[in-house]
Parts: sequence; structure tokens; C-alpha cells
Amino acid sequence: MSIRSGFLRILSERECLILERANVYPDIELRIIVDDEIRGMPEAAVQEIGLKHIVKYYGARTDTSMQSALFDIFTFPSLWEYMPIVPMEAIAARVLIAASKIDGISGLARDGIEVLLGPPKDTDALQNAILKLLRNSEIGIKRRERSFSRVKEMFGVEVMAKKIELIYSRLLDRS
Repeated sequence: MSIRSGFLRILSERECLILERANVYPDIELRIIVDDEIRGMPEAAVQEIGLKHIVKYYGARTDTSMQSALFDIFTFPSLWEYMPIVPMEAIAARVLIAASKIDGISGLARDGIEVLLGPPKDTDALQNAILKLLRNSEIGIKRRERSFSRVKEMFGVEVMAKKIELIYSRLLDRS
């Protein structure tokens, strides 16, 4: 079982408490994709609570869509996000999502239907969402398919091509 986290600005000791539950799931692995310049902050916190053995660090990546396919759960504890590209890539890879309830994510998928969302900075809510996804694989399968279908309906190639065509048509009509 592996959980992937999107770009983490800061992983504090409090946020690392989520990992304490890892002892319940001995085969769990947490992969953190983070800019090298701030890697030391989460690394020190993880070291301090003794969970270094389950955490793997990766620097900033450009192949996030390929990486997403390797994970069972994607977490996105962001404070704001205008266009959530990385969560979309995770959904396209049919990965379960536990994230902050922020504008970009809320517009992408519905809480409790396709994804599990919690208030920003609420590590307890994120922890509970992750544990819920880990404990109930049957619901997870349904969520994966619902979120994939929703994103495809909103951002699929055909849909986006029509939206772009409409923009060009409107621009041509103005001239």
C-alpha cells in the first residue's frame, strides 16, 4: 500500500501524526514529492517520530502523471489551488483522493462521492479520510470510477476540444 502526497509546502510534526497510524498497516509506504529546497523540514519531522522506514522522498518531478499510477491513495493537503493539475492526474490514473477542501479541488470532485475532503490545515480530517480509504476497498473502487468519469466528463479530450472550438468561434464572431 502506498500513499502519494502532492507538493507539500511544509510537513509539520503535527501533520506527521497522520503517519503514526502506519503501524496498523505494516506494508504502508508514504512517498513525498517535494522541492529539494524544503525537503529537510518534513524529513526532520518524520525522523523525530521514528517513521523514516516507511517514508520515501522524491524531489520535484515532471512525470507526476506516471508517478500517480503507482499509488493507492493520493493526498493533497494544499491551502489553495486554482487549477489542480496533479490531483486531476491522480484521478486519471484512478487513484483514491484525500485532500483539502479548497476551491480548485471542490470544483473537480465532490466530497464523499468521488473524493474525501477536509478543511485546510485540519490534519485530523485528513488522517480520518486516509484511514477510511484504507479500510474500505469496496467503496474505494466505486470512488475511483466515479471520479474518473466525472473528470473525463469535465476535461476529456472531446470536451476540451469543443470548449476550445467554442472560444475560437466566439472570437471570430467578434471580428
